[in-house]
Amino acid sequence: MKIIHFIIGSFGGAELFLLKLAPALVKRGVEQHIVHNDHARLRNGVEATGIPSTEIRYPKRLRVLTKYWRDPRSQAALARVIAAQKPDAILCWMKRAAHRVIEGDHVCVGRLGNYMAPKYFRRCDHLIANTPDIGIYLERNGWPRERLSIISNFDEADPAPPVDRASIGVRDDQFMILSLGRLVERKGYQDVVKALAILPKNVVYCIAGDGRYEDELRRLARELGVVDRVRFLGWREDAGALLRACDVCATPSHHEPLGNVILEAWSHAVPVVSAAAEGASWLIEDGETGFLTPIGDSNAIASRLRRLYEDRGLARALGDGGARRRRDSFSEDAICRQYIELFERLIAQNRERAA
Repeated sequence: MKIIHFIIGSFGGAELFLLKLAPALVKRGVEQHIVHNDHARLRNGVEATGIPSTEIRYPKRLRVLTKYWRDPRSQAALARVIAAQKPDAILCWMKRAAHRVIEGDHVCVGRLGNYMAPKYFRRCDHLIANTPDIGIYLERNGWPRERLSIISNFDEADPAPPVDRASIGVRDDQFMILSLGRLVERKGYQDVVKALAILPKNVVYCIAGDGRYEDELRRLARELGVVDRVRFLGWREDAGALLRACDVCATPSHHEPLGNVILEAWSHAVPVVSAAAEGASWLIEDGETGFLTPIGDSNAIASRLRRLYEDRGLARALGDGGARRRRDSFSEDAICRQYIELFERLIAQNRERAA
């Protein structure tokens, strides 16, 4: 089979997972081509995979006009790629690509990692949701169950050694909490900063990511008197090395359809304390594979973090539990097998209809 990945994005969870899934499918013999927009981080990531690709420049108006607007030049460029590549299927990553995909002899599949109205995916023959709750949302909004599959993400352990703690301002004797992701309010990092104020002074909080909410987090840390215990690491490309260096991963998001960071932490057997957002509530069995807290409850977060600080045996047990959960249900082999089997079935059905 030959698959085109079509993505119009920036550099968040969908883009990161594409850059994991496509090389994993290459290892399993799947021929692929990636069509992407001109975002610099995305371009560099695609180039690093070594998979053949085509960059299409989408005008900035795409971001400010109606979601239904389609640029004739970029549509023509996409048509040329499809004609040259002759794919069996096109996998559209999220709604911008799904709305602009060009139908033809191939199968069109939309992949969702968030709650998006089915109207954006009218050109798709089938949808993949990465959590059951997103699937339920799609069905409730009119998408047929027989044209829907639930396939989650995977994450494999980065073999890189732990980052040198001294390089990020953390001593070896300190208890290191780590969060990774964009600095926006809904990620809930402010709740961990508040929790830090009632935790032992030997506890430090490292936040790896960038975004417009950093100034507010710094202001809050100063107000609470913990600014010397918060480390803003900026955007990092070494998430695995950071996870290997930390004692616990905090994922306090108020809204998170899946939670790739949880899978990343589990791949390193790192214990997770998470707010009970949509994805985390599905992934984590409270007290077995991590801790769940009410959304926005800094006192509850502090309580769970204190337990792990005081009981390192419990921390290891939760980390090991998460690692088993990832291995059994979210490994590269398991997820790639589901993608390949789905595409084989959809392509076979499409060929039967055309015969």
